[in-house]
Amino acid sequence: MRKLLFIFLFFSYLIQNSSAQGFELNKSTIKLKSKKGEIVKEHITLKNTSNTSSKWKLYFKGPDILFEKKDSVDWRKPENQDFISEHVALTRAHRRSFFNIKREQKHNPERSPIGTMWALGKTVDLHDTLYSPIRKAFKKPLKVVDTTISLRLNRENRYFDIVITYFGGKTNGGGFSYVRNEINPKWIKANQSNGIIAPKGTAKIEVTINSNQIDIGQHVVELIVEDDKGNYSKTPINISITAN
Repeated sequence: MRKLLFIFLFFSYLIQNSSAQGFELNKSTIKLKSKKGEIVKEHITLKNTSNTSSKWKLYFKGPDILFEKKDSVDWRKPENQDFISEHVALTRAHRRSFFNIKREQKHNPERSPIGTMWALGKTVDLHDTLYSPIRKAFKKPLKVVDTTISLRLNRENRYFDIVITYFGGKTNGGGFSYVRNEINPKWIKANQSNGIIAPKGTAKIEVTINSNQIDIGQHVVELIVEDDKGNYSKTPINISITAN
Protein backbone atom coordinates (compact mmCIF):
# COMPACT_ATOMS: atom_id res chain seq x y z
CA MET A 1 0.00 0.00 0.00
CA ARG A 2 2.82 2.42 0.90
CA LYS A 3 4.53 1.61 -2.38
CA LEU A 4 1.35 2.35 -4.35
CA LEU A 5 0.89 5.63 -2.45
CA PHE A 6 4.50 6.64 -3.22
CA ILE A 7 4.04 5.88 -6.94
CA PHE A 8 0.81 7.91 -7.02
CA LEU A 9 2.42 10.91 -5.31
CA PHE A 10 5.50 10.70 -7.55
CA PHE A 11 3.47 10.75 -10.77
CA SER A 12 1.25 13.53 -9.40
CA TYR A 13 4.41 15.58 -8.85
CA LEU A 14 5.61 14.90 -12.38
CA ILE A 15 2.29 15.94 -13.90
CA GLN A 16 2.12 19.11 -11.83
CA ASN A 17 5.66 20.18 -12.69
CA SER A 18 5.76 19.15 -16.34
CA SER A 19 2.87 21.34 -17.47
CA ALA A 20 3.48 24.61 -19.27
CA GLN A 21 7.27 24.44 -19.31
CA GLY A 22 9.28 27.11 -21.15
CA PHE A 23 8.25 30.49 -22.55
CA GLU A 24 5.42 31.95 -24.53
CA LEU A 25 5.41 35.07 -26.68
CA ASN A 26 2.18 37.01 -26.95
CA LYS A 27 2.44 37.16 -30.75
CA SER A 28 2.78 34.12 -33.00
CA THR A 29 3.91 36.25 -35.94
CA ILE A 30 4.72 39.90 -36.54
CA LYS A 31 4.09 41.65 -39.86
CA LEU A 32 5.34 45.19 -40.38
CA LYS A 33 5.58 47.76 -43.16
CA SER A 34 8.02 50.62 -43.34
CA LYS A 35 9.31 53.21 -45.75
CA LYS A 36 13.02 53.41 -46.37
CA GLY A 37 14.58 55.60 -43.68
CA GLU A 38 12.00 54.96 -40.98
CA ILE A 39 12.59 53.48 -37.53
CA VAL A 40 9.95 50.90 -36.60
CA LYS A 41 9.28 49.72 -33.05
CA GLU A 42 7.27 46.70 -31.94
CA HIS A 43 6.45 45.65 -28.38
CA ILE A 44 6.11 42.03 -27.32
CA THR A 45 5.53 40.24 -24.02
CA LEU A 46 7.51 37.20 -22.93
CA LYS A 47 5.86 34.95 -20.34
CA ASN A 48 7.53 32.32 -18.20
CA THR A 49 5.04 29.45 -18.22
CA SER A 50 7.01 27.27 -15.79
CA ASN A 51 6.64 27.01 -12.02
CA THR A 52 10.19 28.16 -11.31
CA SER A 53 12.27 31.22 -12.12
CA SER A 54 14.01 30.82 -15.46
CA LYS A 55 16.96 32.42 -17.18
CA TRP A 56 16.33 33.40 -20.78
CA LYS A 57 18.15 34.78 -23.80
CA LEU A 58 16.76 36.31 -26.95
CA TYR A 59 18.26 36.55 -30.42
CA PHE A 60 17.30 37.00 -34.05
CA LYS A 61 17.99 34.36 -36.69
CA GLY A 62 17.94 35.04 -40.43
CA PRO A 63 16.49 32.63 -43.01
CA ASP A 64 18.24 29.44 -44.14
CA ILE A 65 20.66 30.09 -47.00
CA LEU A 66 21.79 26.89 -48.69
CA PHE A 67 24.96 26.98 -50.76
CA GLU A 68 26.44 24.10 -52.73
CA LYS A 69 29.59 23.76 -54.81
CA LYS A 70 29.64 20.42 -56.58
CA ASP A 71 32.71 18.22 -56.87
CA SER A 72 35.27 19.05 -59.55
CA VAL A 73 33.61 22.23 -60.84
CA ASP A 74 35.56 25.42 -61.58
CA TRP A 75 35.84 27.37 -58.34
CA ARG A 76 36.72 30.53 -60.30
CA LYS A 77 33.19 30.83 -61.64
CA PRO A 78 30.87 33.05 -59.56
CA GLU A 79 28.17 30.39 -59.32
CA ASN A 80 30.63 28.27 -57.33
CA GLN A 81 31.36 31.02 -54.81
CA ASP A 82 29.18 31.94 -51.86
CA PHE A 83 28.95 35.75 -51.83
CA ILE A 84 28.20 36.34 -48.17
CA SER A 85 29.06 40.04 -48.20
CA GLU A 86 30.78 42.73 -50.22
CA HIS A 87 34.13 41.58 -48.83
CA VAL A 88 33.73 37.82 -48.35
CA ALA A 89 33.00 35.09 -50.92
CA LEU A 90 33.81 31.54 -49.82
CA THR A 91 34.83 28.70 -52.10
CA ARG A 92 37.46 25.94 -52.30
CA ALA A 93 39.58 24.40 -55.03
CA HIS A 94 39.67 20.68 -55.81
CA ARG A 95 41.59 20.11 -52.58
CA ARG A 96 42.10 21.74 -49.21
CA SER A 97 39.76 24.00 -47.29
CA PHE A 98 37.85 27.26 -47.76
CA PHE A 99 39.35 30.53 -48.94
CA ASN A 100 37.97 34.01 -49.58
CA ILE A 101 38.27 34.49 -53.33
CA LYS A 102 37.71 38.25 -52.95
CA ARG A 103 41.02 38.50 -51.09
CA GLU A 104 43.05 35.43 -52.15
CA GLN A 105 43.30 32.96 -55.01
CA LYS A 106 43.98 29.76 -53.08
CA HIS A 107 43.80 28.33 -49.59
CA ASN A 108 46.57 29.28 -47.18
CA PRO A 109 46.58 27.00 -44.11
CA GLU A 110 47.77 29.79 -41.82
CA ARG A 111 45.33 32.56 -42.71
CA SER A 112 42.51 31.45 -45.02
CA PRO A 113 39.79 32.47 -45.41
CA ILE A 114 41.13 36.03 -45.07
CA GLY A 115 38.73 38.36 -43.31
CA THR A 116 37.00 35.66 -41.27
CA MET A 117 37.22 34.03 -37.84
CA TRP A 118 35.58 30.79 -36.72
CA ALA A 119 34.45 28.92 -33.61
CA LEU A 120 32.72 25.69 -32.67
CA GLY A 121 29.17 26.09 -31.41
CA LYS A 122 26.19 28.39 -31.82
CA THR A 123 26.96 32.08 -32.16
CA VAL A 124 24.72 33.07 -29.24
CA ASP A 125 26.67 30.78 -26.89
CA LEU A 126 30.11 32.10 -27.81
CA HIS A 127 32.31 34.95 -26.61
CA ASP A 128 34.45 36.89 -29.08
CA THR A 129 37.63 35.57 -27.43
CA LEU A 130 36.75 32.04 -28.65
CA TYR A 131 37.08 32.92 -32.36
CA SER A 132 40.23 32.06 -34.29
CA PRO A 133 41.36 31.21 -37.85
CA ILE A 134 39.58 28.17 -39.25
CA ARG A 135 42.56 25.82 -38.91
CA LYS A 136 42.92 26.59 -35.22
CA ALA A 137 39.17 26.53 -34.58
CA PHE A 138 38.58 22.98 -35.84
CA LYS A 139 41.46 22.08 -38.20
CA LYS A 140 39.45 20.25 -40.87
CA PRO A 141 35.87 21.11 -41.91
CA LEU A 142 35.36 17.43 -42.76
CA LYS A 143 35.45 16.71 -39.02
CA VAL A 144 32.60 19.10 -38.20
CA VAL A 145 30.05 18.01 -40.81
CA ASP A 146 26.50 18.26 -39.35
CA THR A 147 27.82 20.31 -36.42
CA THR A 148 26.91 23.96 -35.80
CA ILE A 149 29.88 26.28 -36.21
CA SER A 150 30.04 30.06 -36.08
CA LEU A 151 31.53 32.41 -38.67
CA ARG A 152 32.45 36.04 -38.02
CA LEU A 153 33.08 38.50 -40.84
CA ASN A 154 35.77 40.72 -39.39
CA ARG A 155 35.29 43.86 -41.44
CA GLU A 156 31.49 43.96 -41.20
CA ASN A 157 31.31 42.46 -37.69
CA ARG A 158 28.54 40.09 -38.81
CA TYR A 159 27.94 36.60 -37.42
CA PHE A 160 26.53 33.42 -38.95
CA ASP A 161 25.62 29.95 -37.76
CA ILE A 162 26.76 27.40 -40.33
CA VAL A 163 26.07 23.68 -40.62
CA ILE A 164 28.29 21.97 -43.19
CA THR A 165 26.28 19.18 -44.80
CA TYR A 166 28.96 17.89 -47.20
CA PHE A 167 32.70 18.37 -47.51
CA GLY A 168 34.47 16.28 -50.16
CA GLY A 169 37.76 14.64 -49.30
CA LYS A 170 41.07 14.83 -51.17
CA THR A 171 39.89 12.73 -54.12
CA ASN A 172 36.36 14.15 -54.42
CA GLY A 173 37.13 17.36 -56.31
CA GLY A 174 36.53 19.98 -53.64
CA GLY A 175 32.76 19.90 -53.36
CA PHE A 176 30.98 21.24 -50.31
CA SER A 177 27.59 22.39 -49.12
CA TYR A 178 26.29 24.15 -46.06
CA VAL A 179 23.34 26.00 -44.60
CA ARG A 180 24.00 29.40 -43.05
CA ASN A 181 21.86 31.76 -41.00
CA GLU A 182 22.82 35.27 -40.01
CA ILE A 183 22.53 35.77 -36.25
CA ASN A 184 21.41 39.14 -34.89
CA PRO A 185 21.49 41.15 -38.13
CA LYS A 186 22.44 44.76 -37.51
CA TRP A 187 19.12 46.14 -38.73
CA ILE A 188 17.06 44.63 -35.90
CA LYS A 189 17.66 44.91 -32.16
CA ALA A 190 15.90 44.26 -28.85
CA ASN A 191 16.20 46.51 -25.81
CA GLN A 192 17.15 43.46 -23.72
CA SER A 193 18.60 40.14 -24.78
CA ASN A 194 18.65 38.11 -21.55
CA GLY A 195 17.37 38.05 -18.00
CA ILE A 196 15.50 36.09 -15.35
CA ILE A 197 11.71 35.86 -15.12
CA ALA A 198 9.86 34.78 -11.98
CA PRO A 199 7.43 31.85 -12.11
CA LYS A 200 4.48 32.78 -14.31
CA GLY A 201 6.03 36.24 -14.68
CA THR A 202 6.47 38.37 -17.79
CA ALA A 203 9.04 40.62 -19.44
CA LYS A 204 8.28 43.49 -21.80
CA ILE A 205 10.58 43.64 -24.84
CA GLU A 206 10.90 46.41 -27.40
CA VAL A 207 12.11 45.44 -30.87
CA THR A 208 13.58 48.20 -33.07
CA ILE A 209 14.00 47.89 -36.83
CA ASN A 210 16.19 50.39 -38.70
CA SER A 211 15.08 50.38 -42.33
CA ASN A 212 18.14 52.43 -43.31
CA GLN A 213 20.24 49.30 -42.86
CA ILE A 214 18.29 46.99 -45.18
CA ASP A 215 17.33 47.03 -48.83
CA ILE A 216 13.88 47.71 -50.23
CA GLY A 217 11.86 44.49 -50.34
CA GLN A 218 10.71 41.69 -48.06
CA HIS A 219 12.79 40.58 -45.07
CA VAL A 220 12.18 37.75 -42.61
CA VAL A 221 13.87 36.86 -39.33
CA GLU A 222 12.90 34.64 -36.43
CA LEU A 223 12.84 36.02 -32.91
CA ILE A 224 14.01 33.13 -30.73
CA VAL A 225 13.85 32.89 -26.94
CA GLU A 226 15.67 30.08 -25.14
CA ASP A 227 15.70 29.22 -21.44
CA ASP A 228 18.32 27.40 -19.39
CA LYS A 229 16.36 24.13 -19.59
CA GLY A 230 16.54 23.81 -23.37
CA ASN A 231 13.03 25.11 -24.07
CA TYR A 232 12.58 27.71 -26.78
CA SER A 233 9.95 29.76 -28.56
CA LYS A 234 10.06 31.19 -32.11
CA THR A 235 8.17 34.12 -33.61
CA PRO A 236 8.63 35.01 -37.30
CA ILE A 237 9.02 38.72 -38.03
CA ASN A 238 8.12 39.76 -41.57
CA ILE A 239 8.87 43.32 -42.65
CA SER A 240 8.21 44.99 -46.01
CA ILE A 241 10.43 47.97 -46.86
CA THR A 242 9.18 50.33 -49.56
CA ALA A 243 10.71 53.41 -51.20
CA ASN A 244 10.08 56.85 -49.71
